[in-house]
Amino acid sequence: MANSTNPRCVPPSSTTRSRQSERKSPSFPQSFSGPVLEGACIAATDAQKRILLWNRRAEKTFGWSKTEAQGEKFDRLLKAKFEHPIEELFSGKTHEGHWRGEMLTGHKDGHAITLMADWKVSADEQGNALFLLWYTDISELKRAQATIESQSLALRQLNTRLVTALDEERSRIAREFHDQLGQALTAAKLNLYQASVIPRPGVAGRKLHKLLKQAISAMDAATTLTQKLCTDLRPAMLDDASLEEAIRWHVRRIKGWAKARLKLEVEPDLHISRDASEALVRILQESLTNVARHAKAKKIRVTLFRSEKYARLTIRDNGRGMNMRKIGSGRSLGLLGMRERAAALGGDVEILSQPGRGTTVIARVPIEAPDS
Repeated sequence: MANSTNPRCVPPSSTTRSRQSERKSPSFPQSFSGPVLEGACIAATDAQKRILLWNRRAEKTFGWSKTEAQGEKFDRLLKAKFEHPIEELFSGKTHEGHWRGEMLTGHKDGHAITLMADWKVSADEQGNALFLLWYTDISELKRAQATIESQSLALRQLNTRLVTALDEERSRIAREFHDQLGQALTAAKLNLYQASVIPRPGVAGRKLHKLLKQAISAMDAATTLTQKLCTDLRPAMLDDASLEEAIRWHVRRIKGWAKARLKLEVEPDLHISRDASEALVRILQESLTNVARHAKAKKIRVTLFRSEKYARLTIRDNGRGMNMRKIGSGRSLGLLGMRERAAALGGDVEILSQPGRGTTVIARVPIEAPDS
């Protein structure tokens, strides 16, 4: 019976077999063409970095036409920059079979392009190594990230300046209270006392003497309040005492009006920079004030220890806790200030809390000043 494709049953020639083989085994570029792959930026090179495949998306991404790109050296055409030399990258990936990472290259018109590259090693019909290169242009994403990082840095610097300005204003107000209001109250008290010791007979004299004593008591209360305000605004311990002494002083002070048992553990002879000491004391002050006012805690524990290159301050209470979503919203200026103080020195503040489960504040600042 005659074969419909070869009626005479003549064995196919070598040329015919070759053509059939070509139809069955398409060339390398043909095997990576088609509408699906044309939607991605794809290129391919041989082990010598010569470009073998360059699809339409590659033309659009890099600006070089298929005619211009094919046969050119990949690194020379694109001027790509990698973390490691291109020779190491090619030789290393031949063994590993896959590489994914960012690369900085250039468009034909000269502008820079940042790509997410996905390279895989394959082989042609003769077994020669081939590199299949998939690319995603992430230039816009990188520019957006750079803008966000720049704005975040500017915002952090602004917050740092605001915290510094706030401390300076507190110090100024504390000095005004101490020097002006404190002196005025003392002078008024002395005048009232002198008036109270002048003998005044009769009922009117006794009544006046009583009023003068009440006025002196009011002056004493006003003086005490002024001293407290000065201490809250700018504790003298920040200037005159060591970090350990300042922390112990704050703990003793909070014991006077917080209805809670307070335990303190401080690593002795812990020496850190002045700025770090002030930041930790301010964080402790804010934390203990929040505990005393809001937590309704029965137990408070404060620890200060060295942790590698950091000083670690921990304030833990068993009070009613907080809603972390509200904390994360940035509405609490006191907690935000704590974080900014630590961040300005290269440290951080972590706050762990759940309603009804208490709160833990962990502050870490470098032992040494950042510029030391």
